[in-house]
Amino acid sequence: MRILEKFWKGEVAPGERCHISKGEYSKSYAAMVDSEEYLQKNLTGEDLQQFQQFRDAELNMSRLSDFDNFAEGFRLGALLILDIWEGTA
Repeated sequence: MRILEKFWKGEVAPGERCHISKGEYSKSYAAMVDSEEYLQKNLTGEDLQQFQQFRDAELNMSRLSDFDNFAEGFRLGALLILDIWEGTA
């Protein structure tokens, strides 16, 4: 099946891939979860609200950055393909 057909059918969704695996990423992720749990338990009132706002803003920034990186990679891939086609013409 061609890649465009897989995109159309929703079988390819790079934004939904999970990158949690062994190694440095897993350790950082675990540390982040532990810190968030600690702060959720120990902060109260305005401090907890401020932390939650920070967390939500950081998550949104991460999503925007992930999409920007994906789009830039896609553009570079397309440019590579065009460069290859121009070389064979």
